[in-house]
Amino acid sequence: MLQNKPPSDSGPDNADTFFDTALDILGDYLTKNKVPPVPPDLQNNAKLAGLLEQIAEVRSVLAGLSQGNLSIPVTLHGHMGGLLKSFQGNVRHMLWMINQVADGKLVNHIDYMGDFAKSFNTMTNAIQTAKAAIEYQKELYAKLADELKIEVEAKIKAQEALKHELEHQQELASTDALTGIANRRSFLAQANLEINRCRRNNTMLCVSMMDVDHFKTINDTLGHQVGDKVLRHLAATITQNSRSYDIVARYGGDEFIILFPSTTMENAFSAMERLNKSIASSRSSCKETPYAISIGLAAFFPSQKDLTLEDIINKADKALYMAKKTGRNRIFVMRDEEESIEEELSEPANTTA
Repeated sequence: MLQNKPPSDSGPDNADTFFDTALDILGDYLTKNKVPPVPPDLQNNAKLAGLLEQIAEVRSVLAGLSQGNLSIPVTLHGHMGGLLKSFQGNVRHMLWMINQVADGKLVNHIDYMGDFAKSFNTMTNAIQTAKAAIEYQKELYAKLADELKIEVEAKIKAQEALKHELEHQQELASTDALTGIANRRSFLAQANLEINRCRRNNTMLCVSMMDVDHFKTINDTLGHQVGDKVLRHLAATITQNSRSYDIVARYGGDEFIILFPSTTMENAFSAMERLNKSIASSRSSCKETPYAISIGLAAFFPSQKDLTLEDIINKADKALYMAKKTGRNRIFVMRDEEESIEEELSEPANTTA
């Protein structure tokens, strides 16, 4: 601790030298980066030492503030100490306010610190305004998103309804309304594809045409409702006795047609025999009238490259005509054209159901 001793020589020159040196030290304390040492001849001056300690404390506090350190205690009393404490407190409060803004709390304002407070409050007000605008936009976009979602869902439902309606219309266009099986148009489209496939794979197929014997008499004597029931019964029986990949259709009136893909004549004939037996055994389910059918059967060979679907159907229709001409209730097989019908009549294929 420096003692308050006067200089050894208290003459005017020495006093001037002392004060000049003291002022230089005070200037260094206030301006230099580091606190300069006190010359030995001034170390015993208590007043100077106290003043230098106060300046050193002010330097320390200000240095801490400049580096963001707000925890340096201020022990300095008086006006300067009060200013430092106030300045530390204001900076702490400013930091707290900044943290509040960072947390999204914008309701606090600074009522002191002059221009800084004014600028800070202007910033928070601007952020509040921007935040409110963003919230409004979010609400607006959320509302628009909900409306768009409803609209999209409505369009999806409309598209699904349209899809179902198109499928229904396509089904109506390809399905016979009375019997529920394929109609003539659908059969021709599928049959053409199947003939092309058989040509590519070098396989044969068979086509069978059939109709109800004396169907006009059934309609005229028992009524069209009974005739319709007979047709529905026949369609159901044909479907039950066909394979999943056989093409079954109502060709028109009481005429029905079946295409057997990749099937020999012998296998197709066996299938028609089973169908005839099934019709005979299930007539009890059509009690209004027993009925029988006539069947014509024709084949397509891949070697017959010029043969069209129409030609094959005509062959099957010709065979059906012969089945009816030769007694009805039977199966007639139309083989290759070079074989005569008279020879065909003597074949086992011409059997009575």
